[in-house]
Amino acid sequence: MKPMQGSWSLLMAFCCIFVVVLRSFAGSVMHFPWAKNWLALFLTLAIVLGKAGGGILADRFGIRPTIIGSLTACALLFLEANQFAICGLLAVFLFNMTMPITLSLLGMQFPHAKGMAFGALTFALFVGLVPSYFCNINDFAKPWIYCLLAVLSLVILYAPMLRNAKKRNIR
Repeated sequence: MKPMQGSWSLLMAFCCIFVVVLRSFAGSVMHFPWAKNWLALFLTLAIVLGKAGGGILADRFGIRPTIIGSLTACALLFLEANQFAICGLLAVFLFNMTMPITLSLLGMQFPHAKGMAFGALTFALFVGLVPSYFCNINDFAKPWIYCLLAVLSLVILYAPMLRNAKKRNIR
């Protein structure tokens, strides 16, 4: 993917930052009744491995297929995440695949300011965490809300790419 300047860069920057805010918020309110003892460790591993896996799959198959596949599958899996630990683990794994993608996309939009891209996304993590201090997180700890956050992330990341796919070589 080649960097483009102007309104495309600003739109992608906003989308990437907003998706990181959503992912951070989701991580701060996510709670699964089965996430105790060893399964809590597996949940942590799903987060870490999802971030690594997202970068590997995006490099291998492309950003667009990785976004579509991971966020669509995780949205569906989130619907059963409270009932079945395997669904929750897979959903969290897939949801976290967007982390390296958002960093990569933002870095490509601002190739001479990669540090700024990293800093902006780090700040977005903080912004996404803040609401959990001011609201009852149990109100948001529902599978349909996790599903909604995944679908919103998909739309926010994919829509600008779809709009500009003809102008750019985005695979």
